[in-house]
Amino acid sequence: MSCGLVGLNVIEIAFTEVERSEPVNHVHLISLGLVYRFGGSKPAVKTAYKPYVAPAAAHMYKEPIVIVQAPVVVAIEPPAPAPKPWVKVKLEADSLFGFDQDTLQSDGKQTLDKLLVELKGMNVEAIQVTGHTDRLGPSAYNAKLSLRRAQAVQNYLVQVGGVPASKVSALGVGSSQPETAATDCKGSKATQALITCLRVDRHVDVEVTGQVQR
Repeated sequence: MSCGLVGLNVIEIAFTEVERSEPVNHVHLISLGLVYRFGGSKPAVKTAYKPYVAPAAAHMYKEPIVIVQAPVVVAIEPPAPAPKPWVKVKLEADSLFGFDQDTLQSDGKQTLDKLLVELKGMNVEAIQVTGHTDRLGPSAYNAKLSLRRAQAVQNYLVQVGGVPASKVSALGVGSSQPETAATDCKGSKATQALITCLRVDRHVDVEVTGQVQR
């Protein structure tokens, strides 16, 4: 059983002198009292204040965060269509050249002059000159003749019309692209009737690509 000392009381009692027959002695008494408490707890012992320190967090593995970006959709524009010829002129070879010839006649020059006047009002990007012949004669010869006629027109547009040479090209296709059908003009001998019938096959095409000036 535990006990604790709670307090100490000191009592001093003084007795006064009383008259007696006997000799009187002065007596001084001192009383000491001790008070005990049974069954009590021990007095709390104060300790120094210690601040709270949180325990170190245990190392935990974290999976990396993967950010997936949505695919970027890029609109692809379709290719620009090929430029269409602004004007296509079909010139009869008989009006430009004599039969089986590649030198421009006066009537042919006047026809080309009219074309050059129309070209003044536009920005010319390209001019394609294509020569054609009829089926009379060897194919190789006709191919060369059609090219010389196309070149004659090309030179006139450049030298007289002032069109840049880099924008004008010449091509000869001979009799490979006839306007007439095989049954339209019968015969193979160069008679006047057959030459006249095949007249539409002898021509020079001029295709101009460009934009009208505003």
